[in-house]
Amino acid sequence: MVSLDISDYAGFDILEKFQQSWAEIRKEGHDSARAVKRLQTVLEALDSKYSKLSSKCDQFFDHLITLHTVAETLNILAGDLGRLLDEFKDLEEILLLLESVCDEEEQVERILRANDENHSLRVMRQKEIEDLKVSLAKDHAAYLENLERERVERKQITEKAIHSAIWES
Repeated sequence: MVSLDISDYAGFDILEKFQQSWAEIRKEGHDSARAVKRLQTVLEALDSKYSKLSSKCDQFFDHLITLHTVAETLNILAGDLGRLLDEFKDLEEILLLLESVCDEEEQVERILRANDENHSLRVMRQKEIEDLKVSLAKDHAAYLENLERERVERKQITEKAIHSAIWES
């Protein structure tokens, strides 16, 4: 029997190279498939993160759009607060003036009360003086009357004494 060596065939080299290439291609295909699956997992995770970030960006843009309105509202509020502060300062000045007027009014009332008390005291003293004058006038009149009576009595006694001295001598 004649032994035939497969290596004698011309296409054996090509077949062997084909089988090696096919094995490498198949291995690279499996590796690529695994890499594609990993990449697909990563891409799905990135897509999920992108969706979340996109949603958050949409919310952020909505907030940015309203930010202009909020800034205008804050400017209006700042202006209103400024006017309110000015009004409070004006009110504070008015209250200080009112307090000053009240203090002056209290001082005027104290002075008027003191004047009324002085006037009442003066009227009372004047009445006491008038009563004292009347009393002194009565006492003086009584004293004068008493002096006059004593003078008249002395005069009568003197006249009697003179008269009796004249008549007796």
